Amino acid sequence: MSLISEIDSRRAKHGIRQAVLCKQARVHPTTYSALKSRRRGAHSRTLEKLAAALDALIERGAR
Repeated sequence: MSLISEIDSRRAKHGIRQAVLCKQARVHPTTYSALKSRRRGAHSRTLEKLAAALDALIERGAR
């Protein structure tokens, strides 16, 4: 499983909307969609921002 797949699975498991994660991570929603569909390769910094934002949202119970 790729890192973006793991991030997306955790996001869905915790009921966090994709738009909320993208806003928190400061990643454009179309970038996130392209990463998920593998239309675009992921830069490590983008994945780090998404993972950190997801951790923060889970910690504070955001949806």
